[in-house]
Amino acid sequence: MVAITVPQQRETGLSPSETPVPARVHDAAPENPSSLRQWTAAGGRTDLDEQTNLPDQRFFAEEVERQMARSTGAAFTLHIVRIDNFSVVNNAFGPETGRQLLQVCANRLRNSLNGGCLAGRYGADGFAVLQRTGKECPEVAALARQILTQLTAPYLIWGHRISIAATIGIASRPDDGGDFAALAHRAGLAVDHAFKGGQPIARYHSDILADARRIAALDIDLRNALATQQFFLQFQPQVSLLTGKLSGAEALVRWRCPDGTVMPPDTFLPYAEESGLIAAIDEWVLSQACHAARRWHDSGMRLRISVNMSSARFAQRHIPALVTRVLQETGLEPRYLDIELTETAVMHDIERVGSDLASLRSLGVSVSIDDFGVGYSSLRSIKQLRADRLKIDRDFVRNLAVSGSDRAILRTIIHLGHELDFEVVAEGVETADQLTILRAERCDEVQGFLFARPMSMPDFMAYAQRFCASGDCHAG
Repeated sequence: MVAITVPQQRETGLSPSETPVPARVHDAAPENPSSLRQWTAAGGRTDLDEQTNLPDQRFFAEEVERQMARSTGAAFTLHIVRIDNFSVVNNAFGPETGRQLLQVCANRLRNSLNGGCLAGRYGADGFAVLQRTGKECPEVAALARQILTQLTAPYLIWGHRISIAATIGIASRPDDGGDFAALAHRAGLAVDHAFKGGQPIARYHSDILADARRIAALDIDLRNALATQQFFLQFQPQVSLLTGKLSGAEALVRWRCPDGTVMPPDTFLPYAEESGLIAAIDEWVLSQACHAARRWHDSGMRLRISVNMSSARFAQRHIPALVTRVLQETGLEPRYLDIELTETAVMHDIERVGSDLASLRSLGVSVSIDDFGVGYSSLRSIKQLRADRLKIDRDFVRNLAVSGSDRAILRTIIHLGHELDFEVVAEGVETADQLTILRAERCDEVQGFLFARPMSMPDFMAYAQRFCASGDCHAG
């Protein structure tokens, strides 16, 4: 995370060694030129990165290979250092401030190393350090921590107080590779592994490479699944406890692999969000679900369809336009479409999400907050969004019959939800005892295995027609 504020005057907390040398750049560090002289003298080269005065990436790689060739039996460790969210500084204050930040980072990096460690520029927002592991160098983890301590101390650049985070990946010769390319590859994988896991430092190990290859294969398979229509929808009925009638269904995406295996959404949707593929999947699900609901209506069953939209899709700010287009293409009346988003997605950017939800409701589309109760929102903030329904997370339903505290939480959510004009829906209803309690607490709607498991379109049509035949369907 990058925290940025603009102070009125220089703030305390900066490294005592830093002095305001360049004009208007208030945070800088005196360089330790010894290693730089060693590098340029060793190769007779001056291939230095203009921004940081460190060897550029190609020069660094060549020097690492020379060092390793001269010491064939020696152990070396490569540290890849990435400045997290460096682009935030560029976006907030412009590229010149970003360049100055990199310059100061390079100065601090040099000051954290001894004469036996070599540093260079690596990538657009990072550095690399070669450490010869032995008696004359600090222990590998200690050096990584030392680098982090230096780089993550606050900066004051041109009057802007900037705090950054950094991530370090570590790979060593001979265990992780014998040349620079192999070590850089594996240290880079360790950086990604550390960042995704919320850790500042990670050593490479074989499981990291296995995970990377699994993710690469998943990416290829997901793209192929989209192109060859391997996804399909199932529908889980939603029943009104006020009327006893079938009120609609939630559309749930599944993935049938070429070998016939059906993958549940929690095995592929998280990666789809990371990779950006979720946008295409969301659009496909919305279109197919609205087509399905239109078929129900053409059969005389006016049922609502609920469709989950990912937080990544909401972040793109295209939801209202997408929904408008799909409704026009399918001819579905807006009042029969319910868009679901999770409580976590709401709280990620409540103002932007609130604007999009207001646009959806102006179309006549209803909005549900899914998995309510597991995030960090308040009912007051949810009320600001003017959503229509709260869907209580299944964790509060599972132990209703045996847990007095869960029942108290559920009762509170239902009561406050009704006071704020929300309908309240309970997910994961599996037993008659749960249903009895939910009815007693005046929950509005339920869905779960007690009524039906998610089912195919033909099976849902047959299920709904049985409801309608007995008068328990919102028909006409």
